[in-house]
Amino acid sequence: MKKKNLLTRALALTLALCALVTLCASCSGKKDVPDPVLECGEEKLPLYFYEFMLSRMKGSLARNKYPVKSDSFWATKVEGSEQTYEEYYNESILESCKKYLASAVLFDEMGLTLPASAIAAIDEEVAFYVDYDGDGDESAFNKLISPFGVDADSLRECYIIEAKYEHLISHLFGGGKLIADSVREEYYQKNYYCFKQVLLAKFYYKYQHDEYGNMIYFDAKTKKPLYDTEKGSYAYDKDGARIKDTFGQPMYFDAEGNVVYDEENGVPRVVLDENGNPIQYECTDEEIAANKALAKELAATLTEGNFSEFEAKIKENVLVIGAVDEFDDGYYLSEIESAGYTGDVAYLSDILDMLKEMKVGEIGYYESDAGFHVIMKYGLEEGKYTEEGYESWFSALDAYIINDLFDIRIADTLSKIKINEENLAKARSIVDLGINYDY
Repeated sequence: MKKKNLLTRALALTLALCALVTLCASCSGKKDVPDPVLECGEEKLPLYFYEFMLSRMKGSLARNKYPVKSDSFWATKVEGSEQTYEEYYNESILESCKKYLASAVLFDEMGLTLPASAIAAIDEEVAFYVDYDGDGDESAFNKLISPFGVDADSLRECYIIEAKYEHLISHLFGGGKLIADSVREEYYQKNYYCFKQVLLAKFYYKYQHDEYGNMIYFDAKTKKPLYDTEKGSYAYDKDGARIKDTFGQPMYFDAEGNVVYDEENGVPRVVLDENGNPIQYECTDEEIAANKALAKELAATLTEGNFSEFEAKIKENVLVIGAVDEFDDGYYLSEIESAGYTGDVAYLSDILDMLKEMKVGEIGYYESDAGFHVIMKYGLEEGKYTEEGYESWFSALDAYIINDLFDIRIADTLSKIKINEENLAKARSIVDLGINYDY
């Protein structure tokens, strides 16, 4: 059931972001709107747009490895709800579409127009798809994308809608540039959570060794071997030249002729495969059992609020020494980023739920496919989102702020939107639409 929890939370937030990059198709001009499913005054949202957004959501689910071709998946009830996943996503997309319609109303009220250059770029994009995916035949292209609820003309309308939204957001918020520092800090403090962890894993990595069989300790900044110059000294080859490593640096040896690295200040580094991924090996059942026992012992005996003690344990048990520099100051999680907590880091979504209930300094325990996590909640350092190296954690911060501010701006308009039940009944369900990866 953990996977279903992740799916519900992550995609609900993805819907909110999707709602912020699309507008009602009627924005592209006052023309007849076919089978409107939503109406607000003169503005209407067409059925094809609703289906198109459903197809995109289906593509997003498929891309994240969910079984969208399985009837049983769609018939499964969302945990804690009487809705099936089919019902949940059909309704969620419709709710998001209300934002698109409210946005269209605001766009017109503000008298905004889309630059001709933006429209020309869209025409070029659609023409490219017709030429490339449809082999130059628009009828063939229309047949290709019909499972997504659109043809070439309505696809163009959708892209114009998106461009208009971007123009609207730029006008309102300057693409985030108009957000005050105090507002950004308030959202950061309210919506992000920081933790550090001791991970006792179910696998281990292969580390780099020198030609003598010694594990190499590297300088974290230069990525070159770091030698213990106090315990060791230069050695010379038969020609009287200093012995150097593969980086061209002189090596240091102790009195017995052993290479001496600075283990206190240096870090080992993992061996990578041809694809750039760390080579890892599965632990034995006995090793896994021992790691679990140690993790539970740490969770029970570490002192709450003793950060220095906790960080000492991190250093003792770090799994990928030298490859986790970006996490030295902790993991920063938020709902807005949780759509990315999939695959090997899906467990972060559950840890996020834990952090919401924990106080700073409290210790928690969690088991994942990767291993056994002993976590401690940390406080948020002011302005951390501005520091170099933390961009990956805060890439959606401004989008999150804009989303909330925009919701406030359109709240009154949202309350006036009416659903055309007759036309909505004509719409295909997300189950029946194609999987839209590309458009």
